[in-house]
Formats: sequence, structure tokens, C-alpha cells
Amino acid sequence: MGFDSHILGFNEPTMTKVAYICYMLAFLMYAGYLMTMNARALRVRTASGGVALAGAGAGGTVEVGAQSEERPRLSYSPVLGRIASSFVVLAWLSLTSALAMRWVSAGHPPWVTLYEVLTTLTWGTTTIYLVLFEGVLKTRAAGAFSVLLIFSLQSYAVWVIPADLKESIPLVPALRSYWLLIHVSMAIIAYSAFATAAGAGLTFMAKHHLRGRISKALPSEAAIEEFMFRAV
Repeated sequence: MGFDSHILGFNEPTMTKVAYICYMLAFLMYAGYLMTMNARALRVRTASGGVALAGAGAGGTVEVGAQSEERPRLSYSPVLGRIASSFVVLAWLSLTSALAMRWVSAGHPPWVTLYEVLTTLTWGTTTIYLVLFEGVLKTRAAGAFSVLLIFSLQSYAVWVIPADLKESIPLVPALRSYWLLIHVSMAIIAYSAFATAAGAGLTFMAKHHLRGRISKALPSEAAIEEFMFRAV
């Protein structure tokens, strides 16, 4: 039984499609995360008996007098953020499985055709995003923009590249060298880091130009610059 077997649907094309769907769902969840992150409103009963609404961002507080009463409305933002991160992890696992199957089936690293390079670049960008943004920097606020870029790469690979160009091809003699593994792997790491920085750049532009709830939910421009610096 080869890795291209369709038993139980566990094959490289299926795992790639699973990753694509997970990226799409992750983007939607991250968008919802941003939209609801600053949506909590505290219903404050004032000393005079009236009712006032005061907006509070993520982690924000509203100070009131001793006679005031706070009743926070339920916020779905943390839940949506965790779901979004889970979808990204699931997409990463699915894409890792797909690339491993293609590697074993072809007998060489899947870095030869445009489809393989884009898929590997998608995998690398996802890896750096998860490690740097959600692992080291502990932020999901840039997820919507980073995952949008990742989803765009995967969409091009899945829908634009013709089916006949997605087939694995044998290595030409000039590429049958250990230098292929060294050279292309380093290039993938570099391009993935730059792609992650580009996602942070989209976040910076949104923070600078947008107004309202989404802008307030994003990190400061100085923090986003630090994200880009770390990625580069």
C-alpha cells in the first residue's frame, strides 16, 4: 500500500485540502477574534440610578465609584482566538503529513515544482508564525493578516496551478546533490520569515489606516514593528 492510496482518504491531495479548509476557517475565526476583542461593554449602574455604557478593550478596565456596579457582557473573543489557533495547528499538521507523503512517494524533497515550493513555503510560514507570534510573543492579534497571506499562498497552489503541474517529477541529474537539501531548505526558511514579516506589515497598515474596533484591538505600531524585526 503506497502513500497515494485512497483508503480512508488518507493521501497527500486529501491532506492538502484539509489544510486548505483549516486555513480558511482559521482566517474567519481570527477575523471574528478581532471583531469581538474590543466589543465587551460594561453595564455600569451610576450613583444617580442611570445606566451608562463604557467600552473596554481586551484586558481593559473601567473605574467606577464605590456605589457603582459592573456587569460585564459575555465576550467570545478568547474562545474564537483559541479556535483559530487550533485550526492553524491542524492545518500545519495536515500539511506536514502531505509533504511527508510526497517526499516518501517521490524519493526526494518536495521542492522541485512550483506547486511543491509554494506548499512548502506555506508550511514554513505557518511554522514561523506559530513559533514566533503565538509561541514567543504570545499574541494572536496579527493572526488574521498573517493567516490571510498564508491562505492566499495555499489558494494559489491549490486552485491556480494546473493539475498536470502538481505531479511530482524526478530530479534532473544536476539537482541530485546534497546541496539541494541545504540550499533550498535555507531559502524556504528565509522566504517564510519574510512572508511572516509581510503579514505583520499588513497588520501595521491596518493599525495605521483603519479606525474603530479592529484598530483598537491590534497591538501598538511600535509592537508590530518589533514583530517584523523579530521575523526578519
